[in-house]
Parts: sequence; C-alpha cells; structure tokens
Amino acid sequence: MSRLRFLKEQSAFAAEMTQKLVKKVDEADWMTPPKIIASNINWQVGHILIAKYFHSIMCVIGRQKPYKEQMPLKDYAAWYAMGSNPAAFADSKPSKEKLLADLAFMDEKVLQTIDSISEEDLDQEVLEENPMAKTKYEALNWSYMHQMWHNGQIAMIKRVLKRK
Repeated sequence: MSRLRFLKEQSAFAAEMTQKLVKKVDEADWMTPPKIIASNINWQVGHILIAKYFHSIMCVIGRQKPYKEQMPLKDYAAWYAMGSNPAAFADSKPSKEKLLADLAFMDEKVLQTIDSISEEDLDQEVLEENPMAKTKYEALNWSYMHQMWHNGQIAMIKRVLKRK
C-alpha cells in the first residue's frame, strides 16, 4: 500500500470516527465541561478542525485563502488552538451545526490535499514550522493520530456527561 493511500484511509477513518462520536450529542451538552475535565466537546471539535488545517493543509500545500472565506479561521485559532481556554468566548463560538459543517469541509479538503500530492512530495520539508513534523508525510501522519487522540477525549467527555 502506498503511503498516500495509507494517509488517506487513516485520515478518512479518523474523520468518520469524530462525526460518529459527536453526531448524537445534545446541543445542550455541546459546551458543557464535566466537573472533572477542563474541556468540552465544542472545544475538542474546534481544536481538531484548526489542527487539521495547520498540519494537513498549511504544512503541506500552504495557507489557503478560500478556506478563510469559508470559515472564520482566525477566530477558530483564538478559540481552539493549543493552550486556549475551552470556557472562553462561549457566546461567540459557533453552534454545533456550524462547527460540524466546517469540520466536514476541512475533512474533505484534507482528502483532496492528499490526492493532489505525490509520493515524492511526502518527503519534502513542511511549509510551516511544525513541532511534530519535519516532512509533509510526518505532518499528515501526525494529523490523523492527533485527531484520534482527541476522539478519545470526546468519548471520555461523553461518558462523564452521561453520569451527571
């Protein structure tokens, strides 16, 4: 199996898992942080989206102005980047419907990005400084692994919320 096919399959699987995990979460629980976890599902999904843009898009094909026209990536970076406060800006953050639509858009763009590059491209250096990756392959590989890690956090938050 080629590395590109592997990356595409893993990226698609991670995206599908996220959608399955959050699809049935009530909107009322979307912003609710469980008492023992300083996070919420809204932040987890937003963080996955912004991380995918960074690792799978910016580092591989560069910044994409049309994506910024599709969604408020600058706001998303402030609200969902590593180190941001999940409770901050609660009144400004997008609805479940909007955030999931934007995540689905980003998922599609990641798969299109993988389709647009060659095996040789994977060995090139990333286009943005990345603490997790030196090559485009490493950036794309980290992206789906990172998403699966956050899928685990989403599953844990859901489990704790059901006990409330």
